Amino acid sequence: MKRIVAGTCAAVVGLALSGACGGGSSPATPTPTPPRATPTVAAPALGGNVTAVVPVHGASVTQASTRSPDPQRPVGVCFTANFEGLPEEGLWFRLVLDGREVTPQLTWVVPVAPNPPRACYATPAGLTAGRHSASVVVRNPLNAQEPPRKTVTWSFEVTP
Repeated sequence: MKRIVAGTCAAVVGLALSGACGGGSSPATPTPTPPRATPTVAAPALGGNVTAVVPVHGASVTQASTRSPDPQRPVGVCFTANFEGLPEEGLWFRLVLDGREVTPQLTWVVPVAPNPPRACYATPAGLTAGRHSASVVVRNPLNAQEPPRKTVTWSFEVTP
């Protein structure tokens, strides 16, 4: 098993969140403001250079499952990669978690074939409880102007 840690930052992916607001016809009769909607993310379109994500879209996982105590068997927020057509392999992949790029902290595991490579992000304490969103962007590291080849976005819940 070969471990590679990616280290350059290039792309930032943001998710726009929106909520509804009500208005009133006069100060004496205000219309209540509805609560902000929880942002929803459609199920990711896997395939091409990103073939799987963990936790899966819509899953509820424990905080303990987002900790990675063994660097040889990383867990947390992971994706399975396909390096086909990518000359710089792992450098093409960026991971954004909750609007923050965490690519420099990825741990890559590139096993012997036929097992595919995968990259994971985890912290010693695990992710905080609550809803999280993640995006993997496959982008040319030598040409930031080139559009991404693939973007996979998903969300999941972490429980204590």
